[in-house]
Amino acid sequence: MGIATVDNNRICRLKGTPREIGSNHGRALKDIFEEYVYLYVEDGLQTLNLIDLEKLRCAALPWLRKLPLRFQEEIEGLNMSMSKQPESREHFQAIKTKKGGQSG
Repeated sequence: MGIATVDNNRICRLKGTPREIGSNHGRALKDIFEEYVYLYVEDGLQTLNLIDLEKLRCAALPWLRKLPLRFQEEIEGLNMSMSKQPESREHFQAIKTKKGGQSG
């Protein structure tokens, strides 16, 4: 897996199953995700009490489950590689299991 920069855009070619692609994508571009997602949501909106992170997570799951399975698996792989806290992974797996999905 390599990352190239073309016209100030990062290009990352990934191979594997959808879950592997998501996981590799998360590892390759973790710095960008942390800057634009974690800092904005967790350190910004949540700190200012403008968002309830638990409600956001719960509201995102029905949307995620409407996507084709390939994209669900890719997002789950991304989540696993990006989670800063172990409980984030456990939370995701617990909700997935409640919804009738497979864990692991």
